[in-house]
Amino acid sequence: MAELLTVQVGKFYKIPIPSSWIDLSCWQVVDRLRRTHDALLVALEISYSYPHRQTRVNPPVGYCFGAKDSLIVVARKRPNLVTG
Repeated sequence: MAELLTVQVGKFYKIPIPSSWIDLSCWQVVDRLRRTHDALLVALEISYSYPHRQTRVNPPVGYCFGAKDSLIVVARKRPNLVTG
């Protein structure tokens, strides 16, 4: 818990959702992030129209990602979601 709160091991990154991940459920995204990037999804940012945005911490597992969503993740290095 201390590592997460003080971010000693990883950093927070805001990453646009890759086009190949649109319409995936939150659970599928969490699984892909963990397996292929050793990253943890912390929140998502939903952009409705500039500047209207909503941030959801610990999003529901059934949420399906849209084209304007961004992921907020904790990872040791910035995940390259284009290749994975």
